[in-house]
Amino acid sequence: MVDYLKRFLVVMVMMIFISMLFIGGKFTFAQEKNPESLQWQWPVEGEISDHFGTRGGNHFGIDIAAEKGTPIKAAEDGTVHKSYLSGSYGHVVFITHSSGFETIYAHMHKRLVKDGDVIQKGQVIGYVGNTGRSHGNHLHFEVHDGGWNASKSNAINPLAFITPDGQLSQPVSGQAVKDENEDQKTVKANDRAGAVDVEQSKVLSQNQRKEDSVVTVKSGDTLWSLASRNGISVGQLKALNKLSSDRITAGQMLWIKNVKKKTYAVQAGDTLFSIAREHHLSLEELKEANELKTAVIYPSQILVLKTE
Repeated sequence: MVDYLKRFLVVMVMMIFISMLFIGGKFTFAQEKNPESLQWQWPVEGEISDHFGTRGGNHFGIDIAAEKGTPIKAAEDGTVHKSYLSGSYGHVVFITHSSGFETIYAHMHKRLVKDGDVIQKGQVIGYVGNTGRSHGNHLHFEVHDGGWNASKSNAINPLAFITPDGQLSQPVSGQAVKDENEDQKTVKANDRAGAVDVEQSKVLSQNQRKEDSVVTVKSGDTLWSLASRNGISVGQLKALNKLSSDRITAGQMLWIKNVKKKTYAVQAGDTLFSIAREHHLSLEELKEANELKTAVIYPSQILVLKTE
């Protein structure tokens, strides 16, 4: 009887131990999938020229404009899933990561890695180029949760995880900033031509009337980025310049409409819903004004609240 009880106790202890290992394994995986547990490398030195969700919701990554030949670095340790020349992506590298994410680096001038290579975070995997369906030298960078598929249903906004200074994006949940009269702060935006200081208040609640003016398209510019910077919609910009497509070229001159605008700089803790509620807009109105496909936003992002 005593031997039987000993054997029973041994079996129970083993079952509990195995259960704890199983649960612990699941917990570790969940932690790895948590963006706050990731420490990613910003993939290339350059300027963000287009955002996730633009082009009618068909842009599944971000574009980072940079000079041809600028080194492209792996965002995290991983293994090269695919490295090949694509008709659309051009020279492209797919890297799978132990966290379950897959990162994609497209339109390269040259690839330095091949299928199956084990990659370290920060390792140079290629150089910026303009191959495939591309207009101007840039890196097209995608992040997929669970791996790439043809419909790109797993695509998520890279800026929800990491920002250009290499820091993780702060969680955007909580209350919107209510004081619209706070002092202006200076946001410094660096590009390869030099540093440009841009003064931007948290809320430009005053209506700023801009005179009709002409802008010259620079390398890396898109209709979305030009429209966003000038507080108008892409549709307004296209109509004003009688454009039938979204394609623009460096050196092209575009008219910017005389417009009153009200914009808001996203603060840590904001959500798209809280910003819309605070400024008496519907969520759809705010998303439409900024051509957002999803409700993902990140600190320092400039949102257009209203144009007239």
